[in-house]
Amino acid sequence: MQSSTAMNTISITALFAHLIPFPVAAAIALGAEVGTTISALLVAQDGRRIKLQAALTQLFFNLLVAIICGFGLYYLIDIVSLIVSPQDNAPIALAILITGYNLITALIVIPRIRPYTVRIQKILPDHRPVITRRTSFLDPTDASHQTIHTLNRDINHFYRLVIDFIDHIIGITSQKRNTQRISSSSPEALFEHYHDIKTRHDQLLKFARRIPINDIEKSDRKHLTQLIDAITGIMMAAKYTKDILLDLTQLPQTKNPFLQEQYDYLRKHTDRIHSKMMQFLTDHSAGVEDINHLIDLLNQRNATINKIRHLLGDASDIDDDLISSQMNILHHLQDTHYQLTLALYDITLPNTNHKNLHRLHQY
Repeated sequence: MQSSTAMNTISITALFAHLIPFPVAAAIALGAEVGTTISALLVAQDGRRIKLQAALTQLFFNLLVAIICGFGLYYLIDIVSLIVSPQDNAPIALAILITGYNLITALIVIPRIRPYTVRIQKILPDHRPVITRRTSFLDPTDASHQTIHTLNRDINHFYRLVIDFIDHIIGITSQKRNTQRISSSSPEALFEHYHDIKTRHDQLLKFARRIPINDIEKSDRKHLTQLIDAITGIMMAAKYTKDILLDLTQLPQTKNPFLQEQYDYLRKHTDRIHSKMMQFLTDHSAGVEDINHLIDLLNQRNATINKIRHLLGDASDIDDDLISSQMNILHHLQDTHYQLTLALYDITLPNTNHKNLHRLHQY
């Protein structure tokens, strides 16, 4: 039983026994409506910001309505008296007053809940990673098809976050993709973003591994295994990209015009690859033919990488350390997109194998 319900029961009993007058019972009822919000505040102390937002919202509106009704308490009693006389039937009159209070609360709260919600989210932002908000509301041991579907959607968002991370490091500023933009491309901001990616990876992997694989439908078992592989592969892609962050945050500006032209082609090819990958995540009708198109784009990009390798090997105006760092960048870019392509298979084409990837020319 809630504390407000218990308090109202006690006040009605005391009122029925003529131990307290009706105005006192009415004031106790208003106070109980405010006091019950303390329970929500206590529950919200587990660190989940969204619970605290809800508890403070309840406290604010109950307190506001209690103050308004407190100043107009005797007017409320007069209105209730027109329906039921407190002297003749005090418990019923008190019940009507409490109902009227709740009705007034609803009339005040409903028109104002949206702007208030926006304000309290700004004051107390929810710092939980966006990507895991869906799975955070589910019990992984539920072992339903909905659990697998929800995990897939969160991995989809995780994939987008890593694509955005790669865009910033390579220096792609595409307006075609609706990704979460990073506020700064400084190494410090990008390392912080990578830490956020790692946190989200850990949360998703922990959730996926808690799903009892023997309790889910047979068709979902392979898909769950593929999703776990996808989480790991996407994180590996982020790690490969992070490893080149110390070498550069933009692909190098060289004095060799042909080499610079190849780097420009590399950015354009990578931009097209990322756009195609993002299209996969939003187009639920994508199939193996679309994967083949993506592989063709990757092969075109890899051909450009091989040209750059040859140019770097023949360059006499670039020192050996810079050549080594650029070779490392090109190698990690290929590894990154190979992992992302594998993950794309697992996310968008469940229960299929990777046989088409033999067409991908890695090096």
